[in-house]
Amino acid sequence: MMTATPHYVARRATVEDLPQLAALWRLEQLPADALEKRFTEFQVVSDDAGQVLAAIGLQIAGVQGLLHSEAIAKPELGDSLRERLWKRFQVIIQNHALERLWTQINVPFWREQGFERASAEQVASLPAQFSGNSYEWFAKTLRAADASAAVERELAQLKAMQQEESVRMQQRVQWAKRLAFGITIVVFLLVVAWAVAMLKFGPKVFGGGR
Repeated sequence: MMTATPHYVARRATVEDLPQLAALWRLEQLPADALEKRFTEFQVVSDDAGQVLAAIGLQIAGVQGLLHSEAIAKPELGDSLRERLWKRFQVIIQNHALERLWTQINVPFWREQGFERASAEQVASLPAQFSGNSYEWFAKTLRAADASAAVERELAQLKAMQQEESVRMQQRVQWAKRLAFGITIVVFLLVVAWAVAMLKFGPKVFGGGR
């Protein structure tokens, strides 16, 4: 007789999960009492019987997120369970338009998802809410950050184009003013020349005509 393939579901943690979560956290030597107050940050994977097999928290601060407190009940299924949780996190990341993720979970799976050892400059920008230990930090820049940078570049280009157009418009106005001034001078000189000519030759011309 064939054994049915287990069905795993990734979902948000609920109050009913707390006893199992607490047991998982203690198994991983995590601060269960403190994490219980933050259970809404956690996504879990459970089986058909409702047993919680994996849990990872995602703390959000502005446009940055922290993956923390990973707990895996079945290490042999570790990466498979992480993959299900990662898909859940990607939806949350998109909904919150996160630009960078942080973690101190140092396992190959997360490095394969693009987490890289954070530089000193990056760590300096770590949100104050993300408390951690002295271990290394890993960071991942997200598409939202690239999109934001692209928008900023486009806005900068648009601003530069507007400034260039403004300069060209000012130049055209100045040219028009100079042209108008030149035409005014020419007309004035023609009027003066006509007046001088009339004063000098007018009496003779009009006098000879009588």
